Amino acid sequence: MKTTPEPMRVLVLMQDDIIRTFVTRTLRTRGHTVLTADDPDEAIDEIDDDAFDVVTVEFQWISQFGMPEFKRVRQAAGGRTKFIVQAALSGKVPAGLIRRGLDELLLKPFSLRQLVKAVETRTGRRRYQPNIQHRGLHA
Repeated sequence: MKTTPEPMRVLVLMQDDIIRTFVTRTLRTRGHTVLTADDPDEAIDEIDDDAFDVVTVEFQWISQFGMPEFKRVRQAAGGRTKFIVQAALSGKVPAGLIRRGLDELLLKPFSLRQLVKAVETRTGRRRYQPNIQHRGLHA
């Protein structure tokens, strides 16, 4: 894996306004172009307007709108967009999410540094392996 310094286009899909603002500001200070969307239709509109390198989505956002809506967003983004999902350690990640193109899973709590590293690391298209152990991520 190689970290790249060039700016990336990132779409942030999160429920919590405060955390979404904090994540957005952090990524912007790193030089990335960051947009947000409140719902799947808005996310698809943003994706249709321009391609994104990364979509980072909170599992609660997926839970609120459902797997079929997440699948629509994933399909609209195409195969070149990296999808990072943030989920609580105690929560279970549905098998359908793994099959639909989860590229990286960040278990909460995690630091912003870990999120930035996940965004900035180009991994290519790979599937999440559900047997990967929790890496002791802490804020």
